[in-house]
Amino acid sequence: MDTAALHAKLMELLHLPREQATVEFKENLQDAETIGQYLSALANTAALERKDRAWMVWGVADGSHQIVGTNFDPYQSRSRNGPLLAQRTNG
Repeated sequence: MDTAALHAKLMELLHLPREQATVEFKENLQDAETIGQYLSALANTAALERKDRAWMVWGVADGSHQIVGTNFDPYQSRSRNGPLLAQRTNG
């Protein structure tokens, strides 16, 4: 998804009246185990609802849907088994 499409999707999600079964907003959630539970639940719900995707968006306040920013860095966060998100490599 290019930057323009990603921005358009973010604006669409921010205009939802509340979080959905396949849309979660988080400000600074950093706990790897909790993130894993949320992602699993979102993925399972998307599959049950026959949706192609679910969305977990960092840097957005839950209630107001205001963009507040975040300190979360998925490349620096770690779980018990290693990096939370592996960096992509070429080749």
